[in-house]
Amino acid sequence: MPKENAVFKRTIESTLKIDLPNYSIICIKGPRFVGKTTLVKTVAPHFAYFSLRELQPRQQALKNPEFFIRDALSKGEGMIVDDCEYAPAIIDAIRTYELPEGKKIIVTTSLLRHHTTLVEELFGSRSKTYTLWPLSITEREMSQVLPQSVDDAIIRGGFPAAQREGDIPEWYTTYVRNYTEQDVRVAKSLHNDTIFYRFMELCAEQSLGQPVNYSSLRRACDITIHTAKAWIELLELTQLIFLLPPHEQAYGKRIIKSPKLYFIEPAITCSLLRISTPEQLKQHPLREAIIESFVISDLYKQAFGAGKKGNVSFWKDKAGHEVECLVSKSTGVLPMEIIASESYSPQAFKKLMHWYKVSHAMQSNGIVVYTGEQDQSLVEGRLLNWRSVKNLNQ
Repeated sequence: MPKENAVFKRTIESTLKIDLPNYSIICIKGPRFVGKTTLVKTVAPHFAYFSLRELQPRQQALKNPEFFIRDALSKGEGMIVDDCEYAPAIIDAIRTYELPEGKKIIVTTSLLRHHTTLVEELFGSRSKTYTLWPLSITEREMSQVLPQSVDDAIIRGGFPAAQREGDIPEWYTTYVRNYTEQDVRVAKSLHNDTIFYRFMELCAEQSLGQPVNYSSLRRACDITIHTAKAWIELLELTQLIFLLPPHEQAYGKRIIKSPKLYFIEPAITCSLLRISTPEQLKQHPLREAIIESFVISDLYKQAFGAGKKGNVSFWKDKAGHEVECLVSKSTGVLPMEIIASESYSPQAFKKLMHWYKVSHAMQSNGIVVYTGEQDQSLVEGRLLNWRSVKNLNQ
């Protein structure tokens, strides 16, 4: 277990250091406790720092945001505005503020949008936005905190603070509670926290890795379809979940067009499902779906760590043929299946074989990710251990 003050190396750090001189404004978005504050302080150690979760700077930023910016910039090379969503007036002020030559502003946020505007569009062409998620497989390996078994790795999760904890289930229970009480309230007022928490549990129980079914969630929670849609949007806005889009090409088939739902970190899923140990996870009926979410989430983390956007999708036709994961790269599309088995079976490549046929693939380049130890190259494609996905989207 790492020391209390351990700093975890993030792959995006080098990209940020290269890009910082080229942009006036840098924005880092990501859910709470993923390490945004540590990252920006590491990248810009001489910048004046302000957290708008704290009352005094928040009041100053709300009262006179222009003066707040000007005063902060006079004290150093630039300023860091942490959790900017707690004082929305500062966002509008930064957007229009004429920065002095050589001065920089770095902002962080736990939201994807400000009102109806995407974070990427908030500050115009002089800015660049990056996404930070919990530690990837590569980052956990670099920090020597990656467990040997996939079940252990999932239960502990990738949040930096969780690596120091002895009571992992309690940490994630507290995380979800704080998320509901703080981040959700900043984004939108809720009239019933209990029903919203139950809604999150149902997302884990019924919707994990499935096309979003608003009607099913509505009935289970006894809420309106409008509320079900609004709450899914809220979970995505506050970056607790991500929606995996359907692949852009149908290949002549009638395909499912609803996105699939996953939690950004499967340890959160386990907490909502009350799975507290690797042993419980190993016996759980949703284990394969949770492993699937672990792999797909890591593919996103890899892209974000390189400063890129998410490039992952799925393909499923109305007849039930499916490929769980497609990674779109400059060299083409990489199809992938994720299974919980520790051993190889030719059946593992059945879905990929159908994909080769409908997509007219020139080669059998598909991958099956499993929980066994040995990577293998086969006629049908490659069989990879779960740790080996760490380089697939770089």
